[in-house]
Amino acid sequence: MIEKLGPRKYALPALVVILVGCVMALMFYPILHMSPKELPFAVLSLDKGATTPQGEVNAGTMMADKLVNAEAPADGTTAPIAWHLVETQQELDEAIANNEYFGALTIPADFTQGQALAQLGQGEAPHVDVVLDNAKSPLMATQMQALMGTMFGQLGISADITVIHTGDAGTTSVSPLAG
Repeated sequence: MIEKLGPRKYALPALVVILVGCVMALMFYPILHMSPKELPFAVLSLDKGATTPQGEVNAGTMMADKLVNAEAPADGTTAPIAWHLVETQQELDEAIANNEYFGALTIPADFTQGQALAQLGQGEAPHVDVVLDNAKSPLMATQMQALMGTMFGQLGISADITVIHTGDAGTTSVSPLAG
């Protein structure tokens, strides 16, 4: 059959290479240009608040409300994270165990007090705890880890980021996405 092609048989390998290149580009383009859109994240505020001369203040609850009720970006794109408020630690633990969320933000009980002391120069800035589920998507977990660190860093809040379900790279060494 190749003999019937004559001198065109030399173009066949180039055509195969071009065809394979096009197929590979179609396969990998979505992965390389992936961006998070409305990933479900839980937010739990355990903050007890504090009494100030202006009255009762609860910075943790205010922060959680702002995250949950944030408006969509002005440029018409969708937000990378869709925040969902949970009421108790037990509810959060069950939701994470049932893989309902890509991650969770927990605001500690002394968040407002820590923030007030830091503003007075009598303590360190408060911190929040972030849990990311690597099992949902290792690529998204990596992106969210960078995004969360940047987001809270801009707010002057330190974030303790923990990645769960990382897997064992030794047992899944053939996977490029292994933890």
